[in-house]
Amino acid sequence: MIRSNLEIYSIAVSLVASTGFGQSVRFSITGDDESPLPCRIHLADEQGKSVKATNVPSWDDHFVCDGQVNMDVPEGKYSWVIERGPEYRPASGTFQCAADETTSIALQLKRIASMRDEGWYCADLHVHRPVSDIALLMLAEDLDYAPVLQWWNQPATATKAEPTLDFRFDGHRRFTFLAGDDERLG
Repeated sequence: MIRSNLEIYSIAVSLVASTGFGQSVRFSITGDDESPLPCRIHLADEQGKSVKATNVPSWDDHFVCDGQVNMDVPEGKYSWVIERGPEYRPASGTFQCAADETTSIALQLKRIASMRDEGWYCADLHVHRPVSDIALLMLAEDLDYAPVLQWWNQPATATKAEPTLDFRFDGHRRFTFLAGDDERLG
């Protein structure tokens, strides 16, 4: 199915009466095949303060999701940026969330490159995140490999040994742990 640029980047924002408490926003992000696409979302209120969804991995000014997330937000104006690694074109926009309404943001991120098809793989070699979040984080950033740092400026013997140190999923993705980071000077 061929889509025009307008269709690919179109954002459907609709206000519907909410059945829940207060105001909410619903993000639905898909890829070229129209299936949910894991991604990173930067959401900020009018003052520029970051707003994060609960029950999904988050850090500093963003959170990640599996392509769909619903969250309650205070009434007001918001800006957002949605990204998925360097091979997808980021999308951004704003919305106004009124009292007792749900704002739905549905969009399709456009892939602009596929380095994996050229024999290249994407990695983050300095990951300080909980192991339980790694699979979703890797999918949201479209990473192929990530060693998860389990010790910092301590000998490796200070970490708890795990029965499995190498995890593979989604056909080609892999992460390991018991990697470390020694930043002591001298």
